[in-house]
Amino acid sequence: MTTFEEDTQILQDYIAKSIETLDTGEPVYVKGGYISYNYRDKVLDSNCSTIVRHLLELGYTHTSSHGFGCLDYKFLKRIEL
Repeated sequence: MTTFEEDTQILQDYIAKSIETLDTGEPVYVKGGYISYNYRDKVLDSNCSTIVRHLLELGYTHTSSHGFGCLDYKFLKRIEL
């Protein structure tokens, strides 16, 4: 498996798990700009904007809190009013 394929699989698995969690009504936290100590976390951190963009395209909403170079997003299932 190439690095690209491994990175893609990590992101696909993370997004699939996030969607499952969101669809149950629970929040999902996405973060970027932090120090990572394992390969999976480094891939997720460096692709934070891609994950955020994809979840937004799927219709989920988020709040954000950024500071000191770190990005923190809390995603929620869209509330239908």
